[in-house]
Amino acid sequence: MIARKPTILIFTVRPDEALLREMCAGIEEEGVLYDVIAQPSGEAEALAALASGMSMLGAGLALVGQATALHIKGMTDSSPLLGYAPTTPQQARNIGADSARVIKKLPLRMGEHEI
Repeated sequence: MIARKPTILIFTVRPDEALLREMCAGIEEEGVLYDVIAQPSGEAEALAALASGMSMLGAGLALVGQATALHIKGMTDSSPLLGYAPTTPQQARNIGADSARVIKKLPLRMGEHEI
């Protein structure tokens, strides 16, 4: 039996490594744990939805190349809370932090995002 721990899941497909580092740094800044899990293929929105459903915390991120998405369990699968394509390093850090802020029930950094 594999024990799951309370983490934000990040599903990746050929991720931009610099963006992945920024995304993880944003989560770490908020003091929340995460797991990065490589996937063979998929789109950012669908993978983020899948990750949120599998996360004990209910938040999932995806990084596919330079496209990112944040999904929260219970949202419709086709509508991520946030997403960028392509993603800048600052957006990657912010989307990581916002995934943790959702879990902690804190306001998002919406003012810092280009929505």
